[in-house]
Amino acid sequence: MSNMPDPSYKEQAKGLLQAIKALLDNRVDDAYCYRALIDNYCAIKVGATRKNGKWATELLRDTKKNKERCFWSKEAIKMKDSGGKVEREHVIPMRAIVEKLRNLDRPTLEEEIDKKLQSLMWFAVVSPGQHKEFNKVKNSKGESLRSAMPDEWNENCPFARYSKTFPTTEETFTWESFFGEEEPNFKKAKWEDFDA
Repeated sequence: MSNMPDPSYKEQAKGLLQAIKALLDNRVDDAYCYRALIDNYCAIKVGATRKNGKWATELLRDTKKNKERCFWSKEAIKMKDSGGKVEREHVIPMRAIVEKLRNLDRPTLEEEIDKKLQSLMWFAVVSPGQHKEFNKVKNSKGESLRSAMPDEWNENCPFARYSKTFPTTEETFTWESFFGEEEPNFKKAKWEDFDA
């Protein structure tokens, strides 16, 4: 056992970002190679980690900073409050996130990766039933919205999958009907600033 102190969150985030950069610069195209690195980087940046570095889904509901980046469906809140299971999910599937990262210019700058992840990494906590609904809706390529985005998606609309999968009785998704609160200003949600 080493007598070295555990690295700080700032040091861990820097190491994860460097690993993501190495994958991008070497043109690795397998989204699964990126998944744990990106997830852990984002968990640190939004302050949703336990001491062991694992995601703490319960933290995603408790602090102002986490509420700006992770949204609980009304159904998930009811399930969690009654002791049921909930599922944390990427609002934009990891495959789409990796594709956007791979489109960055080479060599990739760490600041560009961080900026792109900050604009794409949003989380939702939904019920298991809601999570399964994404399998039923497909884009024009025949891809399930569980792992792909709809055709008309652009980066300014991170919840496009939800609009397609969970329309209300008016045939359009409304933020309030699904999440039970006003739609946030996505540009206000910030990462952890370790130097502040």
